[in-house]
Amino acid sequence: MLNAARLSLAGLALAALSACAANSVTQPAYLGTFNPQTLSYIAGKGPLYTQIVGNPFPASDEEVGRIITRTMVGAHFGPEIEFTTVRDPANPSPYRVVMVLNSGAGVSPTAMCREVPQPTGASAGPIAGPLHITAALCAGQDRETSLSGSIVAVSNPDDPAFRALIRQLTAELLPRRNPNLMDPNDFET
Repeated sequence: MLNAARLSLAGLALAALSACAANSVTQPAYLGTFNPQTLSYIAGKGPLYTQIVGNPFPASDEEVGRIITRTMVGAHFGPEIEFTTVRDPANPSPYRVVMVLNSGAGVSPTAMCREVPQPTGASAGPIAGPLHITAALCAGQDRETSLSGSIVAVSNPDDPAFRALIRQLTAELLPRRNPNLMDPNDFET
């Protein structure tokens, strides 16, 4: 009985490692203007508007947005930030996240803040091939940070491997320090 339990735990651990190995995140492109202290400002203004472009899942846009924004909460350094897919006209913050699902070679992280890419269409089932995601933290039309990631196989937005990738992307999109700063210790807490 004990050996069966060990084998079961080993199988679960192997499945979790396989799911993580299927995810990959490229190195974020930090710009010199990003200051990690900005995260306190963002958190103080209310939920951070998150534009999710594209929906490759057999789920509603609202459900996909809800799963993604809930997954992003607590996945980054600094004060807790809530994320929302509904812009609050009373929130004066110029900051927002733009996240493109099923992004391809035509999605430019440098242009995402100036012109949000058009959706690529929905899927009727499991995504064939890797799902690419490109995300940017924008201040108005300026890109603060950006990165891309992909997942090999995912069937729905509540898939644990997909949520793990969203958490990775969020952590690197809202980093604890900007390596482009002259003295990174100035902003570490």
